[in-house]
Amino acid sequence: MLAARGLAAALGEAAARAPLPVTVVDELHQRLPADHEAALYFSAAEAVTNAAKHAQPTEIRVHIGLRNGSACVQVSDDGVGGASLEHGTGLRGLSDRLATLGGRLRIASSPGAGTTLTAEVPLAPERKA
Repeated sequence: MLAARGLAAALGEAAARAPLPVTVVDELHQRLPADHEAALYFSAAEAVTNAAKHAQPTEIRVHIGLRNGSACVQVSDDGVGGASLEHGTGLRGLSDRLATLGGRLRIASSPGAGTTLTAEVPLAPERKA
């Protein structure tokens, strides 16, 4: 789905399979290089999976768009919060994957206030060796 129809369609399909309501909003409306789409897709899919498994949310929102010359996927939930790059290797692996494209992963996750994960990749990335 990702290769054939792009990021928004692939995330929409993943949302339809989620065990709780996931809303996908696409404000990007364009295709990205395949490696960008893959990095953003896997970041969002991992964030949705982690939220459903650990955060006890009632809903998850996925927003795809542009910010300051970067393509972004932001995944927010209304769960218990407390996610961190320091705990476990999954989020660190996503951060490393985005970094190879010149991107970054940010997490805002105060206990009791839900989690927002933002994955960004520049549209004209400086690749790291």
